[in-house]
Amino acid sequence: MQAKLPTYEGRQGREAGKITLSVVIAALNGAGSLHDTLTALSQQQLAPLHEIIVAVGEDPQVVELARSRFPSVTLLERPLGQTLGQLRAAGVQQAQGAIIALTEDHCIPAPDWLERIASSHSAYPQVAAIGGAVDNAAGERLVDWVAFGVEYSRFATPLDGERNLARREAVTVLAAANVSYKRSALWAYRDSWRDAFWEGSFHRQLRADGRELLFDPTLRVWHKKRFRLRAYLRERYYYSRWFAGSRARAVPAARRLLYTALTPLLPLLMSLRIVRSWWGKPGPFWRALPLVFLAALVAAWGELVGNISGPGSSAELLR
Repeated sequence: MQAKLPTYEGRQGREAGKITLSVVIAALNGAGSLHDTLTALSQQQLAPLHEIIVAVGEDPQVVELARSRFPSVTLLERPLGQTLGQLRAAGVQQAQGAIIALTEDHCIPAPDWLERIASSHSAYPQVAAIGGAVDNAAGERLVDWVAFGVEYSRFATPLDGERNLARREAVTVLAAANVSYKRSALWAYRDSWRDAFWEGSFHRQLRADGRELLFDPTLRVWHKKRFRLRAYLRERYYYSRWFAGSRARAVPAARRLLYTALTPLLPLLMSLRIVRSWWGKPGPFWRALPLVFLAALVAAWGELVGNISGPGSSAELLR
């Protein structure tokens, strides 16, 4: 028997009703991509009582889109220059739902996404975080496949995916493009994400405390983001520098030196990890391999700089 899904009576009390699910979106990629995301969310089937929160940093076009086309969306206008993590944290703190889901402003949720999130949390009341599949909807150009494959191939539906859609499994990594949390789990660690919410560090904290992460492939979104090669490689550099620089602040000097010494091995190790996760998934796998290795080289350089010099302002440039 499924457990009854909890609700949370928000700050607006009975006027707002009891919200089952909040969706938080940090808007950094402009009104064009956000339009498709909000359109998909507005057409959800059998959705529970929910709210959609968009956190944005001084983007007039996004503000106009939300106010004119999607007036039911809660719009959080934040100062210019706020990072992805800061915008997410602002949205999560505003959320009123018993379940709080994240997606990104270039992702298109399946028509039953909200219904399935609520159902999955109801079926697994002990699980802190439940994530789902991320598939590619920008497949016209090779660089877009590479960008998708490097970051999301581990979450993509396999070529024989229809036979695997019922298989849920405990995992160590979930994608911020498609993840949801029980409110109680988020608020138990509120001090750690109050200023900036980064899913990787939060998930590590959950696992360190014995909390379970569940991958449910029936929860699906489609990644739809187009890149130019130079811009994509620049983004990989900033992400890797931010990741390594943030990690370096939290580990002893000896471990930081070890990470630095192992940097020459990273391109090969990263490439092998991507090959393993992408194998058996859709996309031009063999044609993409040279660019995958190039992305791994750039990422390794970013980690080297991060280990030595810290993250700098790289978090402000993540999209």
